Amino acid sequence: MLSLAIGGTGAFELYGSLRSPAPAFRTLVCIVYVLLGITTICFAIVLPPASIAYVFLAVIAFDASRRFAPRLGLVVGVLAALAVAVLARSLAMLSLMAAIETWAWIAAAALAADLSASWLKRKSGIDRFGRWLPQGGVLDRFDGLLFAAPIALLVFSH
Repeated sequence: MLSLAIGGTGAFELYGSLRSPAPAFRTLVCIVYVLLGITTICFAIVLPPASIAYVFLAVIAFDASRRFAPRLGLVVGVLAALAVAVLARSLAMLSLMAAIETWAWIAAAALAADLSASWLKRKSGIDRFGRWLPQGGVLDRFDGLLFAAPIALLVFSH
């Protein structure tokens, strides 16, 4: 249910926030985010709860540490996600090497989410997608998970 709420609310926030002159652009971006939400639902249905928790913890570590140490930014986020991925690897029953490989994919997806969200915000002249949560909207908090879930689904299904 959380996946559905994130995808639906995120698409709603996006459509209302984007100030592109072309409605087709807004529609396309919303469709992409709805598709990401659908794959996040598949991620939540297919993977065991322990693997979902593992991915969620790694994404949260990446996002939260960058917010608490903005001057160090990406380095802190990557190292925090790596630490969580290695320490919590027993949740997903991963070896050390598999945890590092999974971490690399999750961190890359979370970074891609942050960069694409920043690009969309700059293009629209806004600093946050919505006001539903403190300091931003649903997408401001869960963009990393929307991108990491499909990647994790692929990684864990092999």
